[in-house]
Amino acid sequence: SYHEEMLERSPRREFLNSYSRQLLLRYPHMAEQISARMSRLNSQWSTLEQTTAPMHSRQETDTMLQDLECDLKTLRHWLNAVEAKLLPLTINPDWTDAELEERLQRHQALQRDIESHNKIVNAVLKLSDRLKHDSQASRHERERESPQLVALNLERRWHGIWLQSLEWQCRLEEAISRRK
Repeated sequence: SYHEEMLERSPRREFLNSYSRQLLLRYPHMAEQISARMSRLNSQWSTLEQTTAPMHSRQETDTMLQDLECDLKTLRHWLNAVEAKLLPLTINPDWTDAELEERLQRHQALQRDIESHNKIVNAVLKLSDRLKHDSQASRHERERESPQLVALNLERRWHGIWLQSLEWQCRLEEAISRRK
């Protein structure tokens, strides 16, 4: 469970690394302090990852691959269902104010669901990347489609859905505000 939590929180570390690079550009006179702190953070993170990561035997790696494939399949089905809910992106001019408000409320719930799946997508990406570096996983990748490529494609689909959902929410809000 600690390892899973580390996977979930890894986007924060990536954000901090990106932010520190921006700080280095903006404040070059503080480069030593910024670099030292980020180096310490990354060192501690690596130590935690090594400590919490389970040692993988061949059987454990095979089990992790099966779990990853199951997660990818579940994520793919969820993405298909959400894509179906988002289409078509049209607003019926005959809808009443109450209908627009109700659709906006339902859509906001869907938007929260989409955003909550971001952690799942990131965890699947991290796990697939980790398995890619495992020698046992490499043998399996030759036999079937790379789980890492599938995970990356699903992440792109998730991002597209997230953007499409934001657009739909803006359209609903705009339609409501025009009527007022």
